[in-house]
Amino acid sequence: AMIESGSTILNVTDSSVFKVGDGLRLSTEVKTITEVATGLLTVATPLAGSYRQGTKVMRTASKRQVTLALKGNAAACPVGSEGANAAAGCTCRAGYSGIVAAVDTYPYYAGSCSAVPCPA
Repeated sequence: AMIESGSTILNVTDSSVFKVGDGLRLSTEVKTITEVATGLLTVATPLAGSYRQGTKVMRTASKRQVTLALKGNAAACPVGSEGANAAAGCTCRAGYSGIVAAVDTYPYYAGSCSAVPCPA
């Protein structure tokens, strides 16, 4: 599902790291949070652009940035693997070995695929 231009409500995977008054960055847009509810953030002004699920949202009020993914985030498969995304499953490509599993925390996968040396 898309978040359409003009919307002031964002569905997020974890709203607990945000508070009213925090700055929020979504792509190049910076907004101020006016309301926080479980899984929802309301911003003061409408979004100028439209965004697809999985677009990263960053809190900008503190010195350290907190990265979240919009609800439905599916991280891309890591280098050396292939598949639709981590949630759907990643498998190591030919010439690579390892295991990649989907997890609930950033970067939303665990494991990796490493190049296997060619036989002599």
